[in-house]
Amino acid sequence: MANSISENQYVQGPLSFSESHRSFRGDIRGRYVRIFKQAENAQLVLAEVEVMTQVGTNVARGKVAIQSSDHYLDTGVEGPTDYALAIRPEGMPKAVMLFAEFLDEKVTTNVARGKVATQISEHSGAVAARAVDGNTSGVWEENSCTATGSERNPWWQVDLGDSYDISEIKIWNRTDCCGDLLRNFHIMVSETPITANSMSENQYIQGSQSFSASTKSFKGEKKGRYVRIFKQADNAQLVLAEVQVMAQVRTNVAKGKMATQSTIHRNAGAARAVDGNTSGVWAEKSSTATGSERNPWWQVDLGGMYDIREIRIWNRTDCCGELLRNFHIMVSETPITANSTSENQYIQGSQSFSESNKSFKGDKRGRYVRIFKQAENAQLVLAEVEVMAIPDEQSTEAVANHLLGNGRAQRLFELQSYGKLTLDVMRIDGWKNLGRNANYFVNDARGYQGAIVEDAKNLNPNVDFSAYSIFYVVCPPGFNHISGAGGVRFGDDGDLVHGVIFGGGLYESPYTLFVHETGHTFGLPDVYPGRPNYPPENPSRHFLRAGSWDVMSSAGNATGFFGWHRHKMGWLDTHRKTYFESGTHEIVLTRLSSCCGTSMAVIPVGMAENPSKVFVVELAEPVIKFTNSDLIRASIFEMSENDGVLIYSVDATKPTKADPFIVYSKALESVQQAPFTTGSSFAEIQRFNKWASQMMEMAPYTTGDIFSNEEAPMNVEVLEKIGSGPNSSYKVKITVNEPTAANQ
Repeated sequence: MANSISENQYVQGPLSFSESHRSFRGDIRGRYVRIFKQAENAQLVLAEVEVMTQVGTNVARGKVAIQSSDHYLDTGVEGPTDYALAIRPEGMPKAVMLFAEFLDEKVTTNVARGKVATQISEHSGAVAARAVDGNTSGVWEENSCTATGSERNPWWQVDLGDSYDISEIKIWNRTDCCGDLLRNFHIMVSETPITANSMSENQYIQGSQSFSASTKSFKGEKKGRYVRIFKQADNAQLVLAEVQVMAQVRTNVAKGKMATQSTIHRNAGAARAVDGNTSGVWAEKSSTATGSERNPWWQVDLGGMYDIREIRIWNRTDCCGELLRNFHIMVSETPITANSTSENQYIQGSQSFSESNKSFKGDKRGRYVRIFKQAENAQLVLAEVEVMAIPDEQSTEAVANHLLGNGRAQRLFELQSYGKLTLDVMRIDGWKNLGRNANYFVNDARGYQGAIVEDAKNLNPNVDFSAYSIFYVVCPPGFNHISGAGGVRFGDDGDLVHGVIFGGGLYESPYTLFVHETGHTFGLPDVYPGRPNYPPENPSRHFLRAGSWDVMSSAGNATGFFGWHRHKMGWLDTHRKTYFESGTHEIVLTRLSSCCGTSMAVIPVGMAENPSKVFVVELAEPVIKFTNSDLIRASIFEMSENDGVLIYSVDATKPTKADPFIVYSKALESVQQAPFTTGSSFAEIQRFNKWASQMMEMAPYTTGDIFSNEEAPMNVEVLEKIGSGPNSSYKVKITVNEPTAANQ
C-alpha cells in the first residue's frame, strides 16, 4: 500500500493534535487502517489506536500491526533498558511455528540440482554442471559459473531426468563483472530433447529476456523434462552462475506400506493394491478384492503423517470396471474404525469411474487412507492405489529443522544469554492453504505481512495462541517477496506478540537467519545500512558499518550478538561490564563466551546516565564460513586475522537502518579509497561490497595496535594477549579524552 491521500481517507486531512488523545469520527467499511505522515525525515509515534464499531467495540485490539520502520536505539547505561519493542515475558518465551501456502504458490523443489547439464561449448573450464551445483555465487574465481565460448546461438541445457510440472525458473547471474551478458536470451521447456533453437514452440516465457541483477525469477506453468537457455545472436557468449527449476514434487508414500481390507476374495489380498503394479488384469494377480458384503473397505497405513495432495486409483481393466462406483475416500490422522462419511473425507461425496485409472486431488494431512463403498452386498476391487504426498525433504518437520539448524538456533540463544533464555518452539505440522493467490497479499491486501500472519492463525482454530509470545509463519520457496518480515500484535492481555514471516529466502539461508529475525521480536534492530551510499565518499567511514560481527547485521556469517545487545537484553551480568568516563585504565578483557571476568568496556558520550552515543570495547567472536551452502564452524583461533579487540559505537540519535552501529576496522584506518576504480554498475558495486566485507573481517585490533579516531572520545592500546584458545583474553589500556564540545 502506498501513502496515497487521493483515496481511502477516513477523515479528510492532514490532521494534527497535541493533547493526550483525540477521537476521529467517520463512516467507512474496511479491514486495514493506516496512519501516516506525508513528510521528509519524519517520525511517527503512537501510544494507542482504537478502531470502534457502531456498537462500541474496539476491533483493533489484539490484531496484527506493522509499521514502516523500527525504533530508535536506547543507549542508557544503567542496565538492561528495554528497546521500544522488546519482549520481556516472565519466564521463557514460547513460540509457535505455522506453515502456510497460497493457491498459486505451493511447496516446490529445485529439480535441477545435480542433474545432467550440457552446453554448446565450454570456456576456460567453466563446465555446464556448475550451473546446477547448488552454489549461487556469481564470482568467477569461486568456480561456480558456467560459460560458453563466443559463437552463434550459444545454449545451456539441463535434463531433469523426468517430466515435472514446472512453476518457476530462477537464474543467477555473474556478479563480479559481465552481468550484462544475460541479455536477449530465451528459456525453453520441452518433454522431448531439444535439438534446434526453435522459438515457435517450447518457450517457457514468451519473448526474449534480459537482466543485469544478481538473480531473477521467471514464473510460468509448463510440463517438461528438458530446460534450455539460449541466446539467438552471432558471436555471443552465455554465462550462468546457477539455474534452479522449481516444480511440485510428489512421492507415492503408499507403496509397500501395510494394507488391510474388510474381507479377502480368492486370495486377492490388500497388499496387491500397494505393490507398485498398476495392471488391472486379474490373471496377473495385481488386483485386490473383497467379498460381496455390507460396506466393504480397503485401507493403507502410511506409517507416518503426510501432507497428501493426490490419490490415484487404478481400476480392474479386463472386466468389472463398473464395480468402482459410489465409493468414498477418507484420510485420517488416527485409525479409521467406522465407515463414517461425516468426517475425514478427502473428496466430498461419493466417487465413481470406469476408466483404467483416475486421479483425485485434494489437500489433507493424515496417516490412514481408506476407500470404501457404503452399500449392501457390494464388492470393492482395486488394481493399485497411489498416495502422492509432499516428500520428506519438503515436510514441515524438515523445513523447520533447516530453519532452526536442527536445534542450533535455540542452542545459540541459550549460549548467548548464558542460560537466561531458552526458546521453546512448538511446531504445528502440516502445510495449510491460505485460500488466496500470493498476489492478493502482496498487491491487494494492505499491510500484507499482517494479513498473512492473521490468516495463518485463523487456519489453526484449535491452537491457543494466548499461550505464545512469538509465532512464525513459514511460506513456500516460491514466495520470494520476503525472506523474513515481521508484524506486531498485542494480545488481549496487553502482552506483545510478534510474528515473523519467512519466504523463499529461508530455503537457501543458514539457521542464523532465524536467529536474526527472532532478534527483532526482542526489539533488536538491524545494524546494517538501509540505503548504503555508493560509491562512498571515504571507505574509512565503514561502508558495511557492522560487517559480520553481529547476527543483526549479517545473518549469514555472525555466530552471535554484540556485547551491547547482550547487555540490552539483560543477559550480560553487571560484573561483566565496566564504564569509563575519564582517566586511563588498564584492564583485562575476557571473551563474551567465557563464564566470567570483564568482557565489555563502555565509554559514554554526553550525559553519563543517558548518553547520546557510546563506544564499546570487547573481544571479537568467531564467524561462520560456507562451502556450497554447508555450514562449517570456523574457530577464530584458526583464523588469527580475525582474533583481537573489537571496537564499535552505538548512536542513539539514529534510527534503525540509519547506521546506528559502526564497527571501526583496523584494516580501514589508513584507506581513503578502494584499491580499484569504482563505479555505479551492479558488477562494480558487488566488487566493492566484497572488498569492503574483507576489510571488515579484519576489523579487530591485536597486540601493539592503537585505536584512535576523531569521532571517538578515547584511545585504546592493545597491550598483550594472555593465553590461547577459547579461554584467552587481552590486556588493553583505555585513555578517555577530556570532554569537548563535540562529545559533551
